[in-house]
Amino acid sequence: MKEKIRFINNDFLEFKNPFGENIDLVFLSPPWGGSSYLSEGVYDLSKMKPDFKRILKKSFEISKNVILFLPRSTDLNQLCDYIDTVFPSKSTYLTVESVIYETSSILGIIIYMGPLFMVF
Repeated sequence: MKEKIRFINNDFLEFKNPFGENIDLVFLSPPWGGSSYLSEGVYDLSKMKPDFKRILKKSFEISKNVILFLPRSTDLNQLCDYIDTVFPSKSTYLTVESVIYETSSILGIIIYMGPLFMVF
């Protein structure tokens, strides 16, 4: 199985597919802006640098299936608005899951998007 998996560590926004084949999945944990996000009641995606819309658009240029690791306090309505802005005519399947530490506190959320994650 390991010969079918390729991990790429690169400047994401500058990435060009060197393989000439479809990429099945993109996993991202974009920068949240340091620990200051902990003091916010709701994490505002517009504060993310580089620009979150740009990150989202580039993700879907690379693959139809994207996984994002985001702060636990991410505004899910804002996330959906961003998805609609980047892809106004496409429907995107979205699943949200919490990541929980051993101490039972929520660390962050994982967002699964794309046909690979459709559950019937």
